[in-house]
Amino acid sequence: AVGFSAGLASDLTKKSKPTTLVIGDVATVHDLSAIRLLKSLVVIVVNNDGGGIFNFLPIAKHGEEVEFEKFFGTPTNDIDFKKVTEGLGVSYASVSSYSSLKMEYRRAMESGGGVLIEANVVGVGKGERGKNVDISREINAETKIIVRQELARRKEAQGLILKWWAPPPAATKG
Repeated sequence: AVGFSAGLASDLTKKSKPTTLVIGDVATVHDLSAIRLLKSLVVIVVNNDGGGIFNFLPIAKHGEEVEFEKFFGTPTNDIDFKKVTEGLGVSYASVSSYSSLKMEYRRAMESGGGVLIEANVVGVGKGERGKNVDISREINAETKIIVRQELARRKEAQGLILKWWAPPPAATKG
């Protein structure tokens, strides 16, 4: 994904704003060698200690009973993205709050790209990836509110139904 985005950015940006790629920590690890291609690309790596997306699966609630961590956990806490970027000659920033993300992202965009921003998911430490689900739901709820407010504000958006953002059906017990 990093390599593809870097190629896309170089073709599309030609003196315009840099392209932004938001990618998970595990996907970034799979594409580390492409980080050196960052020129007009701003990469935001969502670091939730790897494999946090799997905690959204129904099987996650069974935990040790099905050896969930063994088969789905893909910890990245031993990967130092700062050292990787230094070794590849790419700028790096680490953030752990929304305000610091906005500041670093703005700085990266103004610099023209070539920056990797590691966005550490607060509250998710080693062995705590399950918290990622709760944090993601909170972020999604806030994002939905902001987007709906903006859409309501725009006249051209009146009547737009966001079916794809409907809440998931209630879980059934059984």
